[in-house]
Amino acid sequence: MAQFAHARRRQLRAASALLFGVIAVAAGVLLSASPAAAFTPPQPWIKAIAPSHGAAAGGNEVVLTGENLQGLTNVAFGRTYARVLSSSATSATVVAPAGLSGTTVDVRLAYNTYYEEPTTTTLDDYTYDGRTRQPLTFTPTHGSPEGGTEVTITGTRENLRSPTSVTFGGKAAEILTSSDYSVTVKTPAGPAGDKVPVTLTTAAGDLEGTPWSRFAYDWTAAPPVITSVSPNAAAVDSSVVVRGSDFLGATSVTLGGEPVSFWVSGNDLLSVNIPARMPGKGDLVVTTPVGVSENTPDDDLTILPGSTAPIVASISPNHGTQVGGTEITIRGANLGTATRVAFGFQTGVDLRVISDEELRVTTPHFNSYEDKVDVTVERPDRETQAFPDVTFDDFAIDVTPGSVTLAPNHGPAASPTTVVFTAAEGLEVNRIWKVLLTQPGAPDIELQMSATGRNERKVTVPAGVPGRTGQLKLYTRGGTRLNRDGDTFLWDRPPGEFTYTATGTGAINTLIKGSFPARGAASLTFAPGGGVTGTLTVDDTTARLVSGGFLPLTAVFGFTPSGRLAGTFGEGGLRVAGKYRISVKKLKIFGAIPLVGGVSCQTKQLADFAFSGPGFDPEVGGALAATFAISDLNSCGGFTGLVSPLVAGGGNTLSLQLVPKA
Repeated sequence: MAQFAHARRRQLRAASALLFGVIAVAAGVLLSASPAAAFTPPQPWIKAIAPSHGAAAGGNEVVLTGENLQGLTNVAFGRTYARVLSSSATSATVVAPAGLSGTTVDVRLAYNTYYEEPTTTTLDDYTYDGRTRQPLTFTPTHGSPEGGTEVTITGTRENLRSPTSVTFGGKAAEILTSSDYSVTVKTPAGPAGDKVPVTLTTAAGDLEGTPWSRFAYDWTAAPPVITSVSPNAAAVDSSVVVRGSDFLGATSVTLGGEPVSFWVSGNDLLSVNIPARMPGKGDLVVTTPVGVSENTPDDDLTILPGSTAPIVASISPNHGTQVGGTEITIRGANLGTATRVAFGFQTGVDLRVISDEELRVTTPHFNSYEDKVDVTVERPDRETQAFPDVTFDDFAIDVTPGSVTLAPNHGPAASPTTVVFTAAEGLEVNRIWKVLLTQPGAPDIELQMSATGRNERKVTVPAGVPGRTGQLKLYTRGGTRLNRDGDTFLWDRPPGEFTYTATGTGAINTLIKGSFPARGAASLTFAPGGGVTGTLTVDDTTARLVSGGFLPLTAVFGFTPSGRLAGTFGEGGLRVAGKYRISVKKLKIFGAIPLVGGVSCQTKQLADFAFSGPGFDPEVGGALAATFAISDLNSCGGFTGLVSPLVAGGGNTLSLQLVPKA
């Protein structure tokens, strides 16, 4: 036991000596260190980072450029270390660590435990790609729902240059210009009245406006328009319906310049409450953020008085013929004791009082030259309350088509022509207030008018261009057109006969189908007034045909005119018609096997040819075209019953080009 204890003490002494020696060496090193020899690393400085952004997952190489970057041991992106790959005095390459998407951090440098202090510049900023919300500013903050509004977007950081896209509510805008702090775009179309977010995307990611940064699409792309007010006369404290367009977003409605209460029921409909004010007429005006409705007769509204005089609020129907005889219903107030209904200066007939709010009367024969007259109701003590500018008491006198005719409707081109207008029986020609002569490419001419009888007026048409037509338009005092038909005047072309050669093609479109060449001649006589007569011959021709889509046939057709052509020539070209007997002089299968033939094999009925040439000129010729039908055949031999159903039918055509003979 004593021996073992002695050995144990020797081990403890040796261990204590070794520990003391280590402590002494360490103390000697520390005591020998001089303060003058202490190492202070130079201040590192970052001037640029490339790239200055990257994926949130990290792992991409980043090059730092600056001063005193040699010997870097640690680089921190925010509070996360990056791996240093290499370094020199002016640059260092590191591997970016992972970071939070959409955030920007400071890049800090270190020699062992010495870190660069954060700076207030953005030269050492690194951004992790992703979405970051910023208070982007828009100018203007609203625009048309049709798009096309130029908007300038500004941000709080210098990261707006070269955006890859800008969207308004998810729809791409057209990028016009960009800089570090602003981007100008042209907005896409958007829903009227909506406020949408704006997102700007750059290579570093998306920048989205904060919830209070929204672009507003206007309620409407155009100022409001009023098309009707119903009724256009109403009493105080009642309401009227206003129709039109672009009412959504209306901010005010005024009547005669005074605000009135209203409510919008739709983009084309709103209602207005009539305020307490003096009776009379005023204009309704609707205002929206886009503009103000224009003043037109359609926005007139009359406030009716609380009077005991008869009041006309509506007339139905509100129009009728000049000869009269139209029964109308008048509604309003204080009508129960009516004794007379006046249409202008004339009295209605068959007056019947239905109630204090309704009466019926028949219109008189109108001898006025006006287009419309005021309707007034009279009773023994007084007549209708007067509102001279309103339209609800107007009765329109209809224009009867063809009620006025003119003769003659043509004349010589070299001298003036007197034209007489005649009104139909029972219609006064004094409704003609103005006569205009109109021609294409020439200014309108107002013709002087004089009376020749109770129902007649005359004008003098000046000389014109041969073959040209003009329009003699008759107007009432109110501007209504009287003669909508039969008002064409033709300056005659000097009479003459012209001969032509005719060439062209034809087509058979019955059960057998094919085409044929056409040759012939024409002689046409053009008479004063536009009449045309003459002849048109077509030579016998061989047609190449197919039956059933596969069986080849050849046929020789003849066209024999029956009588002369007759028609007209004017501004619309040449139109002539005539009749022809069509014969099938030969019909062969495979061009060799005859079926029928001979001069006697012909149609049972004459074929009608109505030729039309819109651009035809007698002196230079032109194109004529017609369609015709082939009737059943007879006298064609034993195969007549077989061939006739194949040849007969409509939809056949003949087109010719007429060229004057030398």
